[in-house]
Amino acid sequence: MTLSGLSATELARIDSVCLDFESQLRRGEEPSIDEIVDYHGGENADLLRQELGTIRQELLVGLGKRLTPSQDSQTTIAPFGTGPPPASKQSLHQLPIPGTRLGPYQIERQIGQGGMGVVFSAHDHRLGRKVAIKVLSTNMAGRSDLVERFDREARAVAAISHPHIVELFDVGNFQGLPYAVMEFLDGITFEDFLNDESLTPTQVRRFGCQIADALTTAHAAGVIHRDLKPQNIMLVGGDPTRDSSISDSRISSVDHAITKLFDFGLSRVELLVASMDAGDELDGTRTSEGMIMGTPGYMAPEQASGEAVTASADLFSLGCILYEAFYGERAFEGKTKSQRIAAAISDSPGGDANKRTEDPELAKLIDDCLQKRPEDRPENAAVIADRLRMGLAGGDGARPVISRRGWMGLAATGTALALGGGAVGTWFSMKSRATLHAINSLAVLSFEDETGFPKLDTSPGKSDELQPLGQSTLSPGEALPGLLVHELTRVSDLMVPSFRPATASSPAEYRELGALMEVDALLTGTVRPINSGSQSAPMWDLDLQLISSKTGTQIWGNRLQTVAGEHRLAQTQAASKIAAVIGRQLTASADGSSAPNEQAFHCLVDGKLRSDPDSADGLARALMCFEKAHEFDASFVDPIAGIALTSITLAAQSPPDQAIELAERARKRASEALQLDKMSIDARLAKLMVDWQMLGRYKKIDAGFQELIMKSPDRWQIHHQYALFLLASGRTEVAIAELREASLLSPLSISIRIDLARAYWFAGDHDRAITDAIRIRSRPGGQKLADGLLIDIYEQDGDFQKAAELDPMIAAESSTLDAAGYWMKRKDLLDSMPYAAFGEKVSQLIWYSRARELNDKALAYFLEPRTPMLPLALAAHPSLTKARMMKRVTELLPSRGMT
Repeated sequence: MTLSGLSATELARIDSVCLDFESQLRRGEEPSIDEIVDYHGGENADLLRQELGTIRQELLVGLGKRLTPSQDSQTTIAPFGTGPPPASKQSLHQLPIPGTRLGPYQIERQIGQGGMGVVFSAHDHRLGRKVAIKVLSTNMAGRSDLVERFDREARAVAAISHPHIVELFDVGNFQGLPYAVMEFLDGITFEDFLNDESLTPTQVRRFGCQIADALTTAHAAGVIHRDLKPQNIMLVGGDPTRDSSISDSRISSVDHAITKLFDFGLSRVELLVASMDAGDELDGTRTSEGMIMGTPGYMAPEQASGEAVTASADLFSLGCILYEAFYGERAFEGKTKSQRIAAAISDSPGGDANKRTEDPELAKLIDDCLQKRPEDRPENAAVIADRLRMGLAGGDGARPVISRRGWMGLAATGTALALGGGAVGTWFSMKSRATLHAINSLAVLSFEDETGFPKLDTSPGKSDELQPLGQSTLSPGEALPGLLVHELTRVSDLMVPSFRPATASSPAEYRELGALMEVDALLTGTVRPINSGSQSAPMWDLDLQLISSKTGTQIWGNRLQTVAGEHRLAQTQAASKIAAVIGRQLTASADGSSAPNEQAFHCLVDGKLRSDPDSADGLARALMCFEKAHEFDASFVDPIAGIALTSITLAAQSPPDQAIELAERARKRASEALQLDKMSIDARLAKLMVDWQMLGRYKKIDAGFQELIMKSPDRWQIHHQYALFLLASGRTEVAIAELREASLLSPLSISIRIDLARAYWFAGDHDRAITDAIRIRSRPGGQKLADGLLIDIYEQDGDFQKAAELDPMIAAESSTLDAAGYWMKRKDLLDSMPYAAFGEKVSQLIWYSRARELNDKALAYFLEPRTPMLPLALAAHPSLTKARMMKRVTELLPSRGMT
């Protein structure tokens, strides 16, 4: 096994160990390879030992080199490798020429050249797009260690996805020369732009926000830029119609332009190449600790001094860029590189006093970024972005670019990327990797939809926020996340709640949603159309971002393109990538059958999105979706099982006649589904529910539920329904435990929370039940069911005034009603305000047991026809204690038929 054969997860793990080892060596420590391998090696211990040995040898060789007085003081000596070869050495390997094919990429022309290599424009024949390909120095030929390191670091950088970071699409090898395939942009460097233009404070803030947001994402993924400067930032976009009087190299509308950071991630390999290219010169300097990667005048004091470099160094560089953009001059000037380094270490630029008055807060932020000590600078890039936004009234910079508004269309065509020898460092610290691998629960939010389709208003505080989909028409921004949830439920050991529309636009809102949904991370994204030409099928660009619920910031991103529409393949690919980055894997589909008809699958997912017990309308619409899916593909078992499960679930909330019809439908469809697939989870669950709720078949029900839990421990419906059976069986404590588990698996479900509060009441914990119900009232969509339960409890207590206050139809009379008057009013309002989710017939039975004398004759009326929640109410409801002593009831209780 070689490093190239490892999975992305294992590769990242080994790389993290190696980079930590290298850092210890640079600090002068003597870490033991044997101890590291014993602790971290695992099944790839030999590979890890080999890599650690190589790093130690390379570093020792590099640190053993010293400049002599005869050497050029501006030559860069890399910390690895064997030193620069003779200047006359020529490579036998040739760079590609126009027309050459590098896999699916056809070289068009050379568009740039620098000390690190050559950049070409090329055409990607697979996706019909233009790309930039950077081919590193020909002196890399024959160095397998460098090629492998290049590939490894490129894979790490490829995981970063952000609208203001140039995307790395692919890596390859051309006749021994490694190359990287990148996004192809049209624009100019920020350096060229600043040489010709002056910016207003608002424009400085807007561009600064974009850069800071990009750094936030990179740093969270474990990548430090190390050479952030205007030359490594592209300015692209603007008005798509260029002014003919403006040069092609200019941006026609600065207010519509966006920044793109590049040269992320290939520096260590490039520096090795630089040491082998005697004729190439980098804008850097050497210390006794090896390579100082960066540009004098922009790199942080600790970086210029050869000390350990952290993400804070990038913040200093950002301060230099903001200073230059705001004041119109560089922060640290000097005729020579040494002078600029000395200025960064010792000088404190104040900036023009009159300019400071235009935006004192921006000037103060720049001062903070340029502090000499890392600990005196802002805590992280996200803090800088927030401070920059505070002075903006609106626009792209007024919110985190994490929301992905309108940037894809700006990157349609391009110019050279990575023209210089920018130095970048890649690291995967234990902390950043642990953040991703610690994700055990993940909720999918609505995607930002730029397809032009009308969408729900799901912004925080709006009526549709976190509500079941019900009968609403879904835009691609809701349908695609729902499909992704369907696929993510196949990720091993990952809890994924059912999809409900929700959006956020700031770290605080993401943190709030994460807490409400009780998950470790949130997945959001953007779907936008791609202009692929009239001859091509319509394409969509899916841009995914994984957000930490703890910090509200992006920790991973990825982008993929697919044919327009809710296609399962694209979402399966996305789910696989998400699974890999959090250290999991996507399991095979449950039935292992061949792929269903595409239309049937779309209808199936649409039905699953709507089959939420919190919405009777949604359940009804789900049934229609499942029936349609069955029409498209009669052999597809999932829609049949979906009909069964949804029918018996809806029956519990329906009038008696409809309940009977739905229950019979559930029975028949469950049987049909089990004939096609005897292991179908939904069909087995539906059969268990029909058997005990409608047919009084209690034998083996407990064992059946336990088998399903063993098979699918993350299915909240199984835990929920098992809990209801346990309540009816008198095992209240176990039922409460199952309801808690169901609530953890489906944290937005009001039905589960109401049933849990009711279970506490049934167990005698009256105060806990009331407290929980009051809390549920404040949750989105929770008031009606919570009020129904509270009315039930208050009535049982004889507190008719409190009960009446919760019913809007009689609240005004609550202080004057006596018991008789209350019961008369309440009878007419049972339909509009039932006792939570018991159904119409059971609510009538509860009312009658309190307002009248429940005798055998009256009881007979309520027992036929039998409705789904009747056995539970008869077995456990406090108002039916006397009824449980009657023979008619004892014959129906679960305990009689159980074994």
